[in-house]
Amino acid sequence: MAGRAALDWLQRHSLPVSELEEPDVLRRDIDVLCRKADGSAAAAKAVKRKKAAVNEVFGTAVEGG
Repeated sequence: MAGRAALDWLQRHSLPVSELEEPDVLRRDIDVLCRKADGSAAAAKAVKRKKAAVNEVFGTAVEGG
């Protein structure tokens, strides 16, 4: 049941995939990767790790069509 709750939370707090077609949405989301939850700048190592994860997700999505 915890898995279902996690998926429900993700759905409520995530953008629809169709919105990722908008360049402004992507720019804003990439900027968020550079910040901590409190809005301050994240460490360079953390930003690099987050960007690599997002890049992997997008790469997998493109490969999957």
